[in-house]
Amino acid sequence: MSYTYDLSTSIGKVRLNIGDTNSACVVFTNEEIQAILTSSEDDVNQATGKLLLIEANDAARLAKVKKAGNYSEDTTKIAQQLRENAKAWFERGIIPWDETMEQTFGSVETPFDSPGEKDFIRREDLRG
Repeated sequence: MSYTYDLSTSIGKVRLNIGDTNSACVVFTNEEIQAILTSSEDDVNQATGKLLLIEANDAARLAKVKKAGNYSEDTTKIAQQLRENAKAWFERGIIPWDETMEQTFGSVETPFDSPGEKDFIRREDLRG
């Protein structure tokens, strides 16, 4: 698993677009980015959108609201912001967003509103 940040490469351009530029805190490996680039027909904008959707899924999974005295933290909106950012990158890409991509990467338009909603849907799926 490797990490390089070279703006003369497609991998480096994708890293810049998604903010994965700190070698001390790597989000995606070169191999992961290259796999997404390959599935995106080497379209940097499309790959950027796909990787942002992957980050959005992680953010939705980890979203929480914390309160302690005067301190509060709400990370439940991060996933939606990442999805909106991904949509903008998809619109710049050469490959149009379609149903196949939506089935693979999830809906940009109608993400889960909260982690609780996602858990509810999973439980409903398990019940059959």
